[in-house]
Amino acid sequence: MKLNFNASLKKGAFTLIELVISISITVLIFTVLLGLFNSTVISFKKSDEKLNSLNNSYLFFEFFRDDLEKGDSVVINKNKNSIGIGIINRYSKNSEYPYKYTYYSLEDGNIFRNTQKSKVEYREKEFVNGKFGKNKVIENVENIELLKEDGYINLKMYLDDDNPLERIYAIRSKNEE
Repeated sequence: MKLNFNASLKKGAFTLIELVISISITVLIFTVLLGLFNSTVISFKKSDEKLNSLNNSYLFFEFFRDDLEKGDSVVINKNKNSIGIGIINRYSKNSEYPYKYTYYSLEDGNIFRNTQKSKVEYREKEFVNGKFGKNKVIENVENIELLKEDGYINLKMYLDDDNPLERIYAIRSKNEE
C-alpha cells in the first residue's frame, strides 16, 4: 500500500496565510469589543457619580431645611466662606449655653455645617468667632449661591456643570431679624 501525502495535505489543512488572516480578524473583533466594553464602563461610572452627587445634594437641601425649621431666627453671616446666613436657636435661659449658632460654608469644593453654642446672644451681621463644631455635609460642589429676601431664601448649588440645583425655602422662624 502506497501513501499519498500530497492528497491528504490538499484536503483538510490550512495554509499559513489563512491562519494569519483568521487570527488578525479575531484580534480585530476582540479589540472592537474591548473598546465597546471600556466605553460602557466609563459611561456607567459617570452616571453613577452623577447619581451620587444628586442624592447627596438632596440630603444637603433637606438638612438645610431642617435647620431653618428648627431655628428661632435667620441672620446675615459674615464668616469666611459662609454661604451668607446664620441660623440662631434660643434655648432656656437656665441652660449653660442658651444660644446655638449654625451656618454653612463652602471650602475647597466641600460644604460644611458649622455650629457653636454660646452664653451670649448673636447679633445681625456680626462676625462669629470661637470654636465651632464642623461637619462635612457634601463634596464636589463648584459653587453655591444664596439669596435672602423677605420671607424666603433661594439656594442654588452648582455641582459639575452649569445647571444649578435650586431650592426655595419659606422662612418661618419664630423671630426673624
